[in-house]
Amino acid sequence: MAEQTTRMKTVCIIGGGLGGLMTGALLTKEGYRVTVLEKNGNIGGGLQGFSRKGHLFDPCMHVFGGLQPGGNLRAILQHLGILDKIKLEPYHDTLVCGDERLTLPFGRDAWIDAIGGGKHNEELNAYVDALYRLSDSEDLFNMRPSNGAPHEVENISAKELIERHISDHDLRQRLTFILHLYDGRPDSPALLHALTSVLHIDGIYSFVSSAQTMAQALADIITAGGGCIHTGSPVTAIEADGKQVTAVLCGNERHTADQYVGSISIGALLNIAPKGAFSPAFRNRIKSAEQCCSAFCIYAILKPQTMKQENASYHILRRGANPWDMATTQPDQWPHNMFLMTRSDRGDKRYADTMTIVVPMTFESVRPWEDSTLGHRPAEYRQWKEQMTAQAMHMAQEALGPIETEYIEAASPLTVRDYNGTTHGTCYGLHTSVDNLAYTTLSTRTRMENLFLAGQDVNFHGMVGTSLTAVLTAETIVGRNVIVDQINRERKQTILTIWKLLK
Repeated sequence: MAEQTTRMKTVCIIGGGLGGLMTGALLTKEGYRVTVLEKNGNIGGGLQGFSRKGHLFDPCMHVFGGLQPGGNLRAILQHLGILDKIKLEPYHDTLVCGDERLTLPFGRDAWIDAIGGGKHNEELNAYVDALYRLSDSEDLFNMRPSNGAPHEVENISAKELIERHISDHDLRQRLTFILHLYDGRPDSPALLHALTSVLHIDGIYSFVSSAQTMAQALADIITAGGGCIHTGSPVTAIEADGKQVTAVLCGNERHTADQYVGSISIGALLNIAPKGAFSPAFRNRIKSAEQCCSAFCIYAILKPQTMKQENASYHILRRGANPWDMATTQPDQWPHNMFLMTRSDRGDKRYADTMTIVVPMTFESVRPWEDSTLGHRPAEYRQWKEQMTAQAMHMAQEALGPIETEYIEAASPLTVRDYNGTTHGTCYGLHTSVDNLAYTTLSTRTRMENLFLAGQDVNFHGMVGTSLTAVLTAETIVGRNVIVDQINRERKQTILTIWKLLK
């Protein structure tokens, strides 16, 4: 009698950025055959890199935490078996404001001592206690099994949190250095600020070469599990029958699966989703939702041996600027702050070879040219971009001293929009407001029984947040705590193995 075979479960994922690839890799490990449909010619989304004159650039300049022993991202990468395939190195937050320059070490006590300059320890300890207390309220962030019920936490803003604990004006300014990492505004939730802060206090890392290594490692899991990845395949429509998605269309191609995941911006998904997938109220909610700010980016090749390489994540703030208004729309006042990193990719690792600068900028700054397309921008736009580049470089040189370059290229929010396919070139998806958390927080579920959401518009953004959301999305499909429980068993086994070796 012939042995009966069980049909492999299938899932089709729209979007091949970090959210889509991470969700696909996790589901592959759970026995799904995954198809990823990516509109661009390369996978990775924000993980994509590009080269200029033999040098590789990471457009999003990834610096992220969660990689310390016991860290959440480390646990996910170990679960997938790719931690050793992604070359990472530690970086340190360096704050620059006027003549003040502080490099922050890893670890709570050392971090407190450094950011306070040996002062304000009582206030800083209370403040950091509050950060960890808030972050501990999130089960998924701490890789704890969850029953799905929200924890009770005080719903206050990040600004209120800082001002409640810290009385010194200059210290308050220093503690806002990470606002640009989540589009911090006066109404940003304290929880979002706490999660971002804790990741940086515990230690941050960056890729040795390119974030593309992460994208490729995740893609390899999917293809090794029998799945496939289609690039240059923009999804034009999602078909449905009642409450079930039946197929997605890429031009003349039709892809079917048991389950479907949308891992693109929610605005883009609404354009292709069937009417029944989202209520009219939800569509109006997304249409009126505020997007996080975009960015103006500068990519420079430095003259050889003119700048020492430091594994520093520079957060540069203009003295006297309002940290809660980073993406000012006033051209003569811009920029208020910037994020800057250098890398060494030539033979002598003592010197930096490339520099990337990311400056918060609203889409309003490029609104006059929003209908233009890449490669066909008008002359006044190019003149404006040259002026903004000069202003940003001037601020960078005020902070770090002379910067000698061989080549400079800039990208505006229009470039970010066209490159990543995000609404208004947003860097972090939808803006989350403490005034209406329920309104600005999305679920992984839709009204369709087999259509789910992933990506940075859902839950918490960034490398860690998008990866945690991928766990949440995958568990929405395979069952609550299925993956988290596996990760915790693997953690215990690792600890037991180390203990036996030490014994």
